[in-house]
Amino acid sequence: MYTLNIANNVEQKLTKAAQHQGKTIDQVLNDLIFEYLDDLEDGYLAEAALQRIESGESTLVDWQDVKKQLHELGN
Repeated sequence: MYTLNIANNVEQKLTKAAQHQGKTIDQVLNDLIFEYLDDLEDGYLAEAALQRIESGESTLVDWQDVKKQLHELGN
């Protein structure tokens, strides 16, 4: 469990958001924190992928080539 000191204007917005969504403030905060951490993880994964591409460890495939190969598999 954690204790947060939230500015009044943020608390008011948080309360309105919770009421609008039919959730408790705790539920809204949990959702927001989870979404933030998920986005953060996505950023780390994207950075790692970019590093692999820049180092030559991985390569990019043109979308048109992917569509062509998928179409050929379907025939």
